[in-house]
Amino acid sequence: MAEDIILDFSKNSNMAVMSLQYKYRSGACFDAARGIISGLKVRGIAYATPDGTCVRDYIDVTDLVDAHVKALANAQPSKVGIYNVGTGKGNSVKEFVEACKKAQGLI
Repeated sequence: MAEDIILDFSKNSNMAVMSLQYKYRSGACFDAARGIISGLKVRGIAYATPDGTCVRDYIDVTDLVDAHVKALANAQPSKVGIYNVGTGKGNSVKEFVEACKKAQGLI
């Protein structure tokens, strides 16, 4: 809805509009792996995937920063840029949780 409002506003403006769409989630996963929070509840375990959890295209925060910098570098007045940002490879929620544990040296 916010994107629609911004796009409508931009029609009567000469401002550059950039919209980046992505999934970035790691904070809670790493906090749970390090014991900062008591655990992590995985919701949605009935998907048609090998482990039953949803598959998403997760992106590292440094790559996300690069995507924002590149989008801003290409911003042009009165133009709208909409970008889907990702790696092109999906991982299930459980795979992501296991990667967080591995990155923390827990497995």
